[in-house]
Amino acid sequence: MGNIFVDDIENLEAYSDQQILKDVRALVGIGYREGAPIDYKKDISDKDNWPQAAAAFANTFGGLIIFGVDEKQGRPVRVVGFNPKGIETKTKLTSILLSRIQPRPEIQIRVVSLDTDQTKEVAILRILEGDRLPYMHSKGDEHRVYIRSVAQKSEADYLQLISLFERRRRTDVLATSFLAELVGSASPLQVYDPLGSNTISRQFYRFVVAPEDRRAARRLTVSAETEFKELLNRIFNCNQRLTQPERRRIFTSVRWSPTNPIEQKFVVSAVGSVGLVSHACLQGDTKRYFSLDSFCRDLINFRVFSARFYEARRYYGTCLLDVNLSLLDGAAVWTGPQQEISVSDILESPIPEISPGSFSTQILIGQQTLTEDVMYDELEATLNELAREVGTALSSSFRAATSKFVKSQLAL
Repeated sequence: MGNIFVDDIENLEAYSDQQILKDVRALVGIGYREGAPIDYKKDISDKDNWPQAAAAFANTFGGLIIFGVDEKQGRPVRVVGFNPKGIETKTKLTSILLSRIQPRPEIQIRVVSLDTDQTKEVAILRILEGDRLPYMHSKGDEHRVYIRSVAQKSEADYLQLISLFERRRRTDVLATSFLAELVGSASPLQVYDPLGSNTISRQFYRFVVAPEDRRAARRLTVSAETEFKELLNRIFNCNQRLTQPERRRIFTSVRWSPTNPIEQKFVVSAVGSVGLVSHACLQGDTKRYFSLDSFCRDLINFRVFSARFYEARRYYGTCLLDVNLSLLDGAAVWTGPQQEISVSDILESPIPEISPGSFSTQILIGQQTLTEDVMYDELEATLNELAREVGTALSSSFRAATSKFVKSQLAL
């Protein structure tokens, strides 16, 4: 499964023609509407004003224009392809962009033959968000600056033009700086052991999604806090276990149960990063136990939660998923009852305990519609790193074992 929004669509070895068509059809199958990150066009004629849409993408979020898809009121209906009429499609698209948009935007183009009709093609034009703003569209004597507004382009007004020039002066903010608020020494993503003490636990796992985009920086509003809490209640079943948050630059909620003393903390920062930290271990009579089942379930829930939150906040850029597991005292692997996902379903060679240490990994993700295949790919990327860290491999039954749980969470 590819991720058509963030993967290198020009890499023919990593992203086959068959996969391109499969992913385009998947967007049609779920009725993925035209919006901030995507536009559909039936053919490549510039009479349809797609160069204006391309300029708007360059001035706003970046995005995709998919040619060869019939749409009705912004919803894709079917993949129909277009007839290139003997003209090399990539050359034509590039030529039109160079003649109509200044300065030249950064683009990627992929053209594939339609598998049901080799005389027709499907083309994907990716326009990256520009760093030489604003990008002007010219046709004849008309010279205009467009921005993307939901599923439409609109001409930039005076204040929006000022904003575009201002953004051009600020191009050095990356996701790593957004991570700092939630993973640094002053991070609110800390749990305590024992509960209610002032001792920060050394046994925890932490997930953070940080936007890799300067546009994510925004004021933390009451509406954002409300959406954050409502999503926690729906996806993590927090209900009344959420504590009353402190009103400050970082919004924090905590849940725990007296019958199962595992503290979990959820955070959204002012710049749009979201995070979860949890006790990684249960304390038994004689030793600590680490639950791979809980780790997997919380990671799945967290990805669903972050995707829903960013969708509600109308953010469509790329993000960095940071996963950290700390077991500095080591722990036995919990194999007790009431596990939805068993250890043997996760690891190829189950191990009795995990040695002391700290594990971390980061993967680039796209904040678009989270499908089952995308969820599995992200889980495998993360759990493969964990398996390698503990000296084994991910089980071949991992996808089948997590299928039911992933489907149920994505339906929320």
